[in-house]
Order: sequence, then C-alpha cells, then structure tokens
Amino acid sequence: MVACVVAIVALVLVGWLLSTVDSGRGVARWDQTLADWGSTHATSRSTGIWKAVTRLGSALVLIPVMSIVAWTDWRRRRDVLAIWFLAVVGVGESLLNNVLKMLVGRDRPPVAHLVDAGGSSFPSGHSAAAASCWLAIALVARRWSPRSAWMVVVAVGVACMVALSRTMLGVHWLTDVLAGLIVGWSWCLLWAIVLGIVPATDPAVKIRDPAGG
Repeated sequence: MVACVVAIVALVLVGWLLSTVDSGRGVARWDQTLADWGSTHATSRSTGIWKAVTRLGSALVLIPVMSIVAWTDWRRRRDVLAIWFLAVVGVGESLLNNVLKMLVGRDRPPVAHLVDAGGSSFPSGHSAAAASCWLAIALVARRWSPRSAWMVVVAVGVACMVALSRTMLGVHWLTDVLAGLIVGWSWCLLWAIVLGIVPATDPAVKIRDPAGG
C-alpha cells in the first residue's frame, strides 16, 4: 500500500510539472531565467566546479560506488538483499528515465551547453540517477550502524547539487531536474519499501538468499 502511494504521488508531481511546462506557469516560469543565468554568468572556474559536481550523477561514478557498497554489505551481512536492491534501483531508474524522455521529447535549453548532452531533456537523467542511486547507497549503508541516518541527508544534498549543476551547465531546464529528482527518489523509495530496506505498514516482499539469510 505504501509503495502504491509513493508511485501515485510521483506520477501526480511529474504530471503537474509537465502541465506547468505546457502552460508556462508555475515552476516553468523560472525555466528560461535559470538557463540564461547559468550560461551568462559562467566562468572557467565555476564551469570546472559544476562539471565536477555533475559527475556525481554519472554512471562512471555511481556504478563503482554501488558495487563497492553491495560487496561491503555482502561481506557484513551475507545476504543478497542489498545486491538486488541496488541493481533494481540502478538499472530500473535508467530504463524508466529513458522511456519518459522518449515519451515527452522535450528540447534542451537554447543556451550554451557547457558539457556534452544528447537526447531529450525531460526528465534529467543525471538528476534522476543521482537521486535514486545515492539514496539507495545511503539506505544500504545505514543498515551497518543505527547512527548513520545522516547518510540519507548527505545523499539528498548530493542529488540536489547534481540537479543544480545540470541547469548551471545549460543542458537542462529547472523543471527537467525537478522531475528527475522526483523520479529518482520515488523509484528508490518504492523498491526500498517493497524489498524491506525501509519499514512499511504492509508486509514487505523480501528476496532472501538460498541458505535462508
């Protein structure tokens, strides 16, 4: 039940963002302003910083980090739950986001693109990947210590910074990155509830290892 609520809320929010894009109202009123600001005020130093930040939402960073976390969790707990969870979040988010991009087909901002970017603009792939994967990493890692809840806060902060970097680099609208964050966080939370990584009011469907771990 909780997982269904998460999915419904995500659909409503993404749909609302799309409606603001079509109408040019709401959050979409800031799309052009933010895109212009990032392009106009870019310097070599600021661009270098934003490029470093945006890499935190790339597969070249996320895949190795998620692999290390999965291996570490296996060594500590000897069950496959975290491995399945991280794999489903990482692969599923990418597939879901690409499907949404094809369905929406939005053009990228007509400003200077300070990094290479291809494909459609809505939702932001880097933002969705950062939101889902860093939160998944934090949820797995926090199982190792009851005092590690701060990791979730850090994960949310990293995702927000990656989202901001995509607008500052001129490759996404504000509504693109907001949609990416919603898609990423919702996808991660949905599977965290279903697989029992976080508690839910309904019994979680858990994947256990053959030895009964």
